[in-house]
Amino acid sequence: MTDARRDPGAPAPLPRRSLVFACLIHGAALAWAAASLPVPPRAAFVVGAYALAAGHAATAVLAATRLAALRVLWRTLAFASLAFLACCVWQVSTTAAYVAALYGGLGRGIAAALAVALSPVALLTLPFALWGIACSGRGRPPGRRALALASALLLGSASAASWHSVSRAAFEPLGGAPPHGGTLAAELERRLPDWSELPAATGSTAEGLGATGPARCDRPPLGSDDLATVAVRYLGAASAGVETRIRCLQGDPAQLPRQLGELLRAEALRGPVKIDWVVAARPLVSGPAPLAALELRPGLDGVCLAGACLMPWQLVLGDHFTAMQPLAFVPDFRFGFDPASVRTALGAAPSADVRGLFAIRVISLTLDRTGAVHSLSRLRSPARDLAPRALARAARRAERHLARSQLPDGAFAYLRDVVTGDVISETVSIQRQAGVTLVLCELGRDRDAVTRVARRALARLSRWERRRGDVSGLTRNSRATLGSLGEAALPLVALLECRSTVGPDFDALIGRLGRLLLALQREDGGFHPRFDFDRGVAVPGPAQLYADGQAVYALSLLERLANSGVEVVGLPTHAEVRTAVERAMDFFAGRYWDHPLSGAFFIEENWHCLAARASLVHHRNDGYERFCLEYTAFRSRFILDASSGVASDFFGGFGFGNLFPPQTVPTAGFGETLAAAMAIKRSRGEDIDSERPLLELVLQFLLRQQWTEASCFACARPTRIVGGFSESPVSPSLRIDFTQHALAAIGHGARALEWQRSDGSGELIE
Repeated sequence: MTDARRDPGAPAPLPRRSLVFACLIHGAALAWAAASLPVPPRAAFVVGAYALAAGHAATAVLAATRLAALRVLWRTLAFASLAFLACCVWQVSTTAAYVAALYGGLGRGIAAALAVALSPVALLTLPFALWGIACSGRGRPPGRRALALASALLLGSASAASWHSVSRAAFEPLGGAPPHGGTLAAELERRLPDWSELPAATGSTAEGLGATGPARCDRPPLGSDDLATVAVRYLGAASAGVETRIRCLQGDPAQLPRQLGELLRAEALRGPVKIDWVVAARPLVSGPAPLAALELRPGLDGVCLAGACLMPWQLVLGDHFTAMQPLAFVPDFRFGFDPASVRTALGAAPSADVRGLFAIRVISLTLDRTGAVHSLSRLRSPARDLAPRALARAARRAERHLARSQLPDGAFAYLRDVVTGDVISETVSIQRQAGVTLVLCELGRDRDAVTRVARRALARLSRWERRRGDVSGLTRNSRATLGSLGEAALPLVALLECRSTVGPDFDALIGRLGRLLLALQREDGGFHPRFDFDRGVAVPGPAQLYADGQAVYALSLLERLANSGVEVVGLPTHAEVRTAVERAMDFFAGRYWDHPLSGAFFIEENWHCLAARASLVHHRNDGYERFCLEYTAFRSRFILDASSGVASDFFGGFGFGNLFPPQTVPTAGFGETLAAAMAIKRSRGEDIDSERPLLELVLQFLLRQQWTEASCFACARPTRIVGGFSESPVSPSLRIDFTQHALAAIGHGARALEWQRSDGSGELIE
């Protein structure tokens, strides 16, 4: 009846309860997003989200109290919501288009992911805005007009942002290009002095060039004229001994190689030299926080402020690409550069503003300590054809690096600074100590050195033993009441694999650790994650990553020893261990991974493949072997190749595209797994033609990541670094387990490719 008597020209009554409810929900969600998402507190998103949350709160109050101002406020809030969404569309479109243009390939996948990330914002703003515009008008609800207005606003924002971003991402080639096209290295070699005639670099304990200090040029290397810019870094004589000199040469590109040769002949000492020829540049432009952090491509772009320039390798070694940590609970997931720290490194006042900075692209060359010229990309040698001799050299370097990393107490130095060679952290992990020892015993060629290193390393492990009757666990905390499966399983693998090298000295510990694993096994064949030393019982709980596969691996090796005929005091019986191994293999082949996505999705299961390979000669289980093969097939999808659209530096790496460079450990872990899977398939009479080229691609990637004399030009103590592996092509972090996994992949990969001697020694072909 009320509606029948209402003036047709009067505005429709506004909803009350539904509006209060909607405003409270939307306001709370926007306030939570502003407070919780990893966005800088002064970013436009945070300010806008808080403002909208306040507007929703005010609208809810007016709707609940039936005040007349509700119509005006709701309409204002509706248009403000559209404006906020348009701003977000602009920022996300800008970032997405920029990333796709700058990084190429799978950068477009990241762009799509950013677009998906915009969906929650659209759900919190667009429906509410259209509802508000339709209901708060004076006449007929303009639903179609409101929708057309919103669509035009959003599409216009996205299109303008995309055009703007693509234009910003383009580098401008400089007129001072190197002479003779791609033969710059050969041209420089013609002009360089005879290295043996240069004075020796004596009077300093440092052997490298360091990474600090920008090159300072008379003119900024930005423009289209014919001015060429070359930054050179070398060792020179000083009153106090030896100093690192940094020069910026600018002039006619045809004359710069000759000038460079004359400079080195007149001033350089016999040592490494770093040469960077600037070939392109582009200004950095302010943008939203995520975009600003991605302005520089790690390992490829240097950065300048006026005439002061830091080269790409300096930004990497200075660890300038870990500024953003979007997920606090994943501390290793860091990316992006910080303009303030870069400005400080350039000698300017710190500021988060990128204006005035410009990126440069360079041709990167280095002269090693013998004067040989090497081309580098992302601080590494470019890809070459894989050969048995190259694998053997890489394995030998990695083995020496691991052996030299052992400290006087038998532990291995955990983390080193690439530039100084100093130990950053001596934190000892029982699993990493065991893993390094294992790979040396498995693959080390210098058996005398391996015996010495392994004996000391295992003695260090044995000092962490915690006994409870006839079982033992390992713990670094003498007051701990709980022992973990992982801190017993992998050390037991190392003890068993090293037994043929170090002898029976640790047999009693092998027996006690073996009994602990048996005590931790559940009735269904799986394993409890912890053991209570005080009560002598297993403690149920969620599985530990990697530990289950290591436990099967350890028990399988224990079964092999128990069946060998060698008398070992305190060892469980062969029948007891064999039954435990069979139960474990059946469990992990069946009930463990029984879910709707079984076969299409896995977590880290590589240790199960190593366990299955170790069992080929004494304990076969068809289901367990197939579990490994399915897992390997799944992981192979993440190996980057030419079809992935990524930079050639990343071919063979395990990763997701250009934006986040592939890391060493996941790649090496896959290499270990694939080598094991190939051995399993061979034993099953199955074809490995598809796995062989994939393994070769992975090994090529790993060989490029190893620190060599050529790439270690900045290292003060190269003998401590050469042979090691960093976290990724754009990270200076040098951790002991990076090298451990890389050596395992290289050594077992060469065996899987059958690149080893046929005399039974197992040594790699050279």
